[in-house]
Amino acid sequence: MHQNPKGTQNMSEKIDTKNHPTIKALEAHRNRLGMTDAAFHRQHLRAICSPATWSLLKSGTYTGDSAGYITELAGPLAMLNDKAEAEAMSSGGGGIVPLSHVVATLGAIKGCAEEIENRLVDVALPSGGGKTTLSRRICEYYGSAAVPMEASETWRHSYFTAVKAVCAALGSKTTFYSPTAAEDEMLHVLRGGERILVIDEGHYCGKEALNMIKLILNDRQSRTRVVLLAIPKLRERMEQSA
Repeated sequence: MHQNPKGTQNMSEKIDTKNHPTIKALEAHRNRLGMTDAAFHRQHLRAICSPATWSLLKSGTYTGDSAGYITELAGPLAMLNDKAEAEAMSSGGGGIVPLSHVVATLGAIKGCAEEIENRLVDVALPSGGGKTTLSRRICEYYGSAAVPMEASETWRHSYFTAVKAVCAALGSKTTFYSPTAAEDEMLHVLRGGERILVIDEGHYCGKEALNMIKLILNDRQSRTRVVLLAIPKLRERMEQSA
């Protein structure tokens, strides 16, 4: 949840939150979904702000760091935009979507927004093909909803290492002494709000790390999407490890 920085100046004089495009777009989604304000906040915004803060932002009477909240609310808004677009998209295709450029990748991420099982997007690019740049573009588009991380050689054979790395990327400061504890923390955080895990250097994912990804995607209490950015041989390894 956003924290109001100590000493932050009153931002309400600079930002009319009531009429800000982000707030108005979120309200439009609430109306589209036919949800009460409380239900909408609980399902989509609770990781960003409290119900009271959301009410003040909507009314334009919040006196704290409204600019910070506006920035963070861009993440949930992108997620809701995805869902709205996904309703109009035809279903089909496998769980792994091979794509190679920004527009197509964003389209694939949007396309699996409403999928129950097929929420994995695999982007296969050669070395130097722009994986890191693509990761940055995804994070720019989805804001706080996107969680970037980089796999490493240690992910090949250690489930525990991979899960701890995801927890760290999600902001956990906990020191874990067992895979089960780390796994529980990871799933708990992911269930608290919709996220897109963007894993660069995905070719380092061995069988153990892929089992972690399967756990995330099979969790029916989470709507997490996973984007793997890797060299082409990843797909072969994934198929062999399935």
